[in-house]
Amino acid sequence: MTMAGLEVRVKSLEETQRSLRELPGRMGALEGRMDALEARMDAVERRLEVVESQIVELRSEMRSGFSAIHEALAETNRHMRVLHEEVLSRMKAIENG
Repeated sequence: MTMAGLEVRVKSLEETQRSLRELPGRMGALEGRMDALEARMDAVERRLEVVESQIVELRSEMRSGFSAIHEALAETNRHMRVLHEEVLSRMKAIENG
């Protein structure tokens, strides 16, 4: 092996050694970021659970509200039918004189 080739290999090994020396610090920083990310994910999960329960509650309230509206409309329809029949009978009475 030539001297130039040996120098290139030595420089390459020195660069590799430098990057490996930085590895524990970089891993520590990465672990810190992962811990922070995990904490944020836990917070998101808790918020999502709250939203989910609010949606369930809203669906229940809407269902009972629509049911009440449906009953009110049915009652109004019955009342209108009675009034219609009354108007028809009055018109027949007027016609018969």
